[in-house]
Amino acid sequence: MSDTNQDAKVMQLAAMLPEVGSALLDVAMQAVVELDGAVRAGNDSAVALATARYDAVVWKLNGGTFFGCAGGPDAPAAVVGRHCAAVPGAVPLWGQRGEFLVEAEGIRAVVRMEGRGFSWMHHFEFHAIDPDTPFISETGYRSHFARPVGECTVDEAAALHLRAILAEKGRVMIEAEHRAAIAAGERFPWVRKVAPVPAAVSAYVEQGGQFAFAF
Repeated sequence: MSDTNQDAKVMQLAAMLPEVGSALLDVAMQAVVELDGAVRAGNDSAVALATARYDAVVWKLNGGTFFGCAGGPDAPAAVVGRHCAAVPGAVPLWGQRGEFLVEAEGIRAVVRMEGRGFSWMHHFEFHAIDPDTPFISETGYRSHFARPVGECTVDEAAALHLRAILAEKGRVMIEAEHRAAIAAGERFPWVRKVAPVPAAVSAYVEQGGQFAFAF
C-alpha cells in the first residue's frame, strides 16, 4: 500500500474486524464478492472500499503491518489468496485467484489470474493449450497487466485483452521446443476434460514441411 489515505482506511477497518483467523478469511471472501460487484457496476468508490476491507484482513493477519505479508507461500497474503481462490476451470471474480478457459478469434487459452494484490493492476497470464495452432506468442505464454475493465466479468475482460494483443501482434506459430509441454497438458489437467481439441481447428504439414492451418 502506498496511498496514505488508503492506509488510514485499512487500519480503521481492521479495528472493526474479528480477531479469529477463520472469521477474518470469511471477511476477505465477502470483500472479493463486493469488489467484483463494484467493478461490474463501475462504482469506483465501492471498489476502493472493498479493496481496503480485503487489505485490512491481510494487514491484521500479519500482525498490524504489511511488511513481509507476501513473503512466501505461508505468508498472510498467500493464505488469504488461497482461501478466496476460485475452483480451477471456473471464471474467477474480480480480485479472486483462478484459472479458466477463454476463446477469441479462434484462439483458445487458459487464463490465470493472480487475484487481489497491492495494486489496481491485475495480472492476466495467457497459456496456449493447442500446441499446433497459432497463438499470441512463440512460447505459448503471454503476460499482460491491466486495470479491471468496468462493467465486464473477468472472462469478458480477458477476451477483450486477447483480441487487443492479437490485433497488435498477430498470430504466430508456437516454437517446437515448447509444444511438447503444452501437448502434455500437465499444468492444467482440467482443460482436456472440459475442452477437448476442437475438430474445426486442425493443423497439418504441407509438402514443404511448413505448418498450415484450417479454420
